[in-house]
Amino acid sequence: MFLMFFLLIIHVLVDFYFQSEKASDEKLAEVLSIKTIFKSRLFKHTLIYIICTFLIFLVYIPNQWLDIIIFLIAGLSHGVIDLIKVKLYQKTNEDKRPYLFFIDQLLHVVILILLGLYIIFNFTLTNLGNYFLTDSTYFSVLQYVLAFLLIGKTGNVFFKELLGKYKPSQEDVDEAKEHGFHVFSSNQKAGRTIGILERILLMISLIVGSYMTIGLILAAKSIARFKTLEVTKFGEYFIIGTMFSILYTIFTYYFIFVLFQNI
Repeated sequence: MFLMFFLLIIHVLVDFYFQSEKASDEKLAEVLSIKTIFKSRLFKHTLIYIICTFLIFLVYIPNQWLDIIIFLIAGLSHGVIDLIKVKLYQKTNEDKRPYLFFIDQLLHVVILILLGLYIIFNFTLTNLGNYFLTDSTYFSVLQYVLAFLLIGKTGNVFFKELLGKYKPSQEDVDEAKEHGFHVFSSNQKAGRTIGILERILLMISLIVGSYMTIGLILAAKSIARFKTLEVTKFGEYFIIGTMFSILYTIFTYYFIFVLFQNI
């Protein structure tokens, strides 16, 4: 499991933290061809991904050239999957794009699992790898790092891609203000930060077993947005965002701290 978590951390960092939202949007809008592919954001992103995966060689080293070739093919598959996603993204309507995002991430994870299994059975542990694997503390560190990376910016991206279509438009904001309603701030960075902090508090509550704290967090958030709830579209968006944060954090906690503890 140490290797799997290591690979997942690399994937999350490269896919969600090493590229900005603007760069990600530009990558999806690129018109790609054989002549322009090597200058594209997609190619640069794939190259960074492959370079970062070479960190695995600190823990496992290949035994033969075939191992390196398969390793590189697995890295290149990340770019191929993203290329297919970009092509399909540009040809589909907004309603189908969340499915593309979900399938894209699912395929990446499946490739990482297959790569991890291949490395375990065909690569050789380094002295550093032996050191890490003999001390469960390092696995615990990876668990916490992955958990908080997932509920951070990654959670915001998942919400935007899967449920962003429910966000009230600027016209809805203007209409609500005209009728005297106090709607939430238009500062998107503030909203994203609130979402991250909310999930962090939820995760800490789950880890320490303080389930009462979860209710207090939700109550405090509801009081802060009480006026917003009076407007249907904003109230619905608030509830969707809150439910997403709860379910996403619970799933992340279960996936990392419960499921993998029993494997």
